[in-house]
Amino acid sequence: MESREHACLDAVTWFESLMRLSDMMATGVPLENCLRLSRHLAILAPPPYAAMARSTLDEAAFEALLERRAFETAAVALIGTTLPGEAMPRGGGAKAQVWPDAATKDARPGALALSLLQTWLGSMLALTPGRPAQPTGSCHKSA
Repeated sequence: MESREHACLDAVTWFESLMRLSDMMATGVPLENCLRLSRHLAILAPPPYAAMARSTLDEAAFEALLERRAFETAAVALIGTTLPGEAMPRGGGAKAQVWPDAATKDARPGALALSLLQTWLGSMLALTPGRPAQPTGSCHKSA
């Protein structure tokens, strides 16, 4: 895990960046780019959100996963152990759920990483002061 000795974003900028990421994901930006940006935002999370958003891998290890296209492993590393959750097969696809906001996403086969990333993003955005706790991004249902 990386040190928190670096600078962090202020809360307003961080939440605005999460919203831009959510919008990007809805437009079909490549998953690799979304995972990379999510990890950077996790590292730049301001207190007190940093404790929930921290990534469990250093940058080199995370990039190695992206280069190998191991997107599911990268998404799990992004979520880490700070947000308890589950991912399970469901009807030819997958279901991902991360607490505390209990946002649930269904994924097409092979899209578990996207489902996990959307669920993580929804969990982070649910922390926005004054915002109702609702998941973000488009829901990808099993065929």
